[in-house]
Amino acid sequence: MPERDDLCRELVAIGTEHDLPVYRVTGLPNQAGAAAGAHDPATMPRAAAEALGRARAAIRVNNGTLGEHLEEVRAFHEAFGPIASDLLVLALHSNGLIDEARRGRTSNPIRPDYFFTFPTTVRAMAAIALDDRAAAEEIYATLPARRDGLPPDVTSLSVELRPVAHTLGELAAFLGHDDEAAAHFAQAATIADRWNAPHRAAEARSRTTTWPLPAAPPSESR
Repeated sequence: MPERDDLCRELVAIGTEHDLPVYRVTGLPNQAGAAAGAHDPATMPRAAAEALGRARAAIRVNNGTLGEHLEEVRAFHEAFGPIASDLLVLALHSNGLIDEARRGRTSNPIRPDYFFTFPTTVRAMAAIALDDRAAAEEIYATLPARRDGLPPDVTSLSVELRPVAHTLGELAAFLGHDDEAAAHFAQAATIADRWNAPHRAAEARSRTTTWPLPAAPPSESR
């Protein structure tokens, strides 16, 4: 539909002109889809290639290979700015560039829009990697309301990370809240099961045995 293509182009243009990365990230995959539907082989691969940057980053966070693509992450950070700062921190940390990773941290607040859980999950991972207790405490306070929600960004149908409950478990474990960590990991396993993600469920369940579970209430005597 021509109207859809126009809207996507406008979204990308606004994101570029006003430095709003989320607008660009949202507009690009939709622009690629609109171009494919309009038989536009020139626009479709270009828009898809730009959109893949954020999807490639999510995949590499998931499989632990982000550090192997440091220069690509640097380029992604240059293109998208502070929204990609925590990805760059993780990539730098993986390569042992700890001082540079610390300098690359950003304190910019994460907008509470529908992409909130994706960058917040990455920021939590960066805080733990750099042993930043203050940042971890701050993030831990922002996520409980989303604990039972979907895996980050699954509704965008483009990228996905572990359930928010799993991130809460990692933060609780890092902060020494052992009983809370076990409960969060158990909930993460339940959510992963619901979404037919056995690898996520197994990972979460393996962590529930690391931390002492809350004691069961005593049985009533008869």
